[in-house]
Amino acid sequence: MALVRTARIVESKKFTETVRWIKFKMIEPAVLYYQPGNYIILQGRVEGGIKKHAYCFFSIPKEDGSTFELCVKIVSDGNVSRYIDELKIGEAIAFGGPYGSFYPPAEDLFPLIYVTTGTGMSSVHAHLAFLLTKNYHREIKLFWGLRSEEDLFLLEVLESWAQAYKNFSYHIALSQPQGKWEGARGRVTDLLPKVLKNFKPYKFYLSGNGAMIQDVLQLLEGQGVPLENISKEVYFMPRFVPPRVL
Repeated sequence: MALVRTARIVESKKFTETVRWIKFKMIEPAVLYYQPGNYIILQGRVEGGIKKHAYCFFSIPKEDGSTFELCVKIVSDGNVSRYIDELKIGEAIAFGGPYGSFYPPAEDLFPLIYVTTGTGMSSVHAHLAFLLTKNYHREIKLFWGLRSEEDLFLLEVLESWAQAYKNFSYHIALSQPQGKWEGARGRVTDLLPKVLKNFKPYKFYLSGNGAMIQDVLQLLEGQGVPLENISKEVYFMPRFVPPRVL
């Protein structure tokens, strides 16, 4: 039987109307050690019993192992995400984990490309925070696809990283911008060949919805990128019951 762990909410805030950031402090056991790219299986108390969903860590591991952070997409038909959204400071959750193998590179052997959509940014944020604070010296580019301006978050963090680390840059594409958006328009998949002239030197990390990942994989195959230079974390597939809620 998998070990059930517990943690208490100590901070919580909305990044957007449908995205909530939450910081937890461990209860039992008192510490939790994990790696960037890992996830937990959270147990939500909902009508009809206990429902489970997986959430990737937003935070990088803390030295004392006492806290962790999640970034949760609140969806109307997502029982567990709505359960989490309604929890108050001081309330506890139960979960299993950590699990997963979507790890950042152990050595700085390649320049890196991260491609993500929506709150697939959660695991990517953990990767980037880890790599940049560890002084990964090769180039790192982030490509992030969102629907509209209302879905934007973390812009101040990304800009501060771009200013502090000269090897980091980011590109955001909005598929349905509503206002005077001055950035890229359309799918993030279409943005990649507009920015990259040569795909082969890079190692690619893909995180987000399965449709985007399938499209990027086809693009990379056409560009001659070997499979061993691609890592992916698929959150859900079209017409498929999602194993994880973004």
